[in-house]
Amino acid sequence: MTLRSRLTLFFTFLSGAILALSMAFLYTFVSKNMEKDFHSQMAHDGILIAEIFKEEMRLNAFNEFREEIKEFGIELQVIDDNENIMLQSDGWDDDKVQSPDFSLYKKEVEIEGFGKYALHILRSKNHLKDVKQNLLKWVLILVPLMIILCAYAGYIFSGRALRPTEIAFEKLKRFTGDASHELRIPLTALRGSIEVALRKNRSVDEYKETLENALDETEQLGRLVEDLLLIARTDEGRMNLHIQDVDLKMFVDEVFQISSGLNQSDKVRLDLDNQTKGMARFDPERIRQLLFNLIDNAIKYSPAGSVVQMISKNEDGKIHIAIRDHGIGIQQSDHKKVFDRFYRADKARSRETGGSGLGLSIARWIAEAHNGKLTLESSLEKGATFTLTIPFKQ
Repeated sequence: MTLRSRLTLFFTFLSGAILALSMAFLYTFVSKNMEKDFHSQMAHDGILIAEIFKEEMRLNAFNEFREEIKEFGIELQVIDDNENIMLQSDGWDDDKVQSPDFSLYKKEVEIEGFGKYALHILRSKNHLKDVKQNLLKWVLILVPLMIILCAYAGYIFSGRALRPTEIAFEKLKRFTGDASHELRIPLTALRGSIEVALRKNRSVDEYKETLENALDETEQLGRLVEDLLLIARTDEGRMNLHIQDVDLKMFVDEVFQISSGLNQSDKVRLDLDNQTKGMARFDPERIRQLLFNLIDNAIKYSPAGSVVQMISKNEDGKIHIAIRDHGIGIQQSDHKKVFDRFYRADKARSRETGGSGLGLSIARWIAEAHNGKLTLESSLEKGATFTLTIPFKQ
């Protein structure tokens, strides 16, 4: 049984128990109040009948009295001081007095010049019983319906409550699988090259080539491990920014100059349009890391001889730094996915470029940590433009 099903059953059982107890309490409370109102009404009617009886006795108008009490829907018996039945309704039956379906109310009346009389008022409880039975019927109908609704609501709400956890678990599961895969590739390549080198005696140049390949794989493995540790720290909230005052124009110029080292053999031409000015506040190390990542990607995915542009400006209290290439581009359906961990839009070239598949995910985190955003504009064969936008002052 799934966790969602167990939560639904628990919610249904708990809601059902609460509903059953609540409805039982409500039924008991309403029934008691109906009984109380019934007896209060009898007492009230008894007082009115006693007053009418006094008046009619003085006038010696028993026939009129018989007609008047019919309006109250009761059976009446009048007994004098000598225990004689002076007046009795046609429907009076002593067996009804003992029946639980009838209620008896007694009222003593003293009339000056006539003596004392006992009024026995008998009223049927059938109407009250019918009302209570109807109430019970509705309770028995509503409770199961409400339990079914609670079960449905529990299923929906448990799904909504578990959805973030399920998404997080799936991401963690996918992240762990992808990380294992990415770690296995350089380790397998490293082991393979060493095993091949050890199968027979080789020349110094051959051993040197093997060691250089092994060094490349270990460097790639080291970068991947560093990225994984950074991702883990960001997930745990242990990655702190070191905000400081930064000369914006000087910072952009410095990043551009250092980026020249990423352009091996002058594969592409790097172009800078720096319109920034003033002192900004951000974490220069993290923003530098973000920009290096974007520039490195732009160079890797650009054809030889093309131009990679770095365009920066600050306006409306925000810093805008765009990295534009004229490479293979990214199709529209991959725009959101490229920021996911280990996702590569160009899977065929993923190993050639040597990236870990974490760079853009880390870059987006850095942008969002600065209360900014990292956006993409691109289409196939028309290059890509990644734009960092962050507040001028953090």
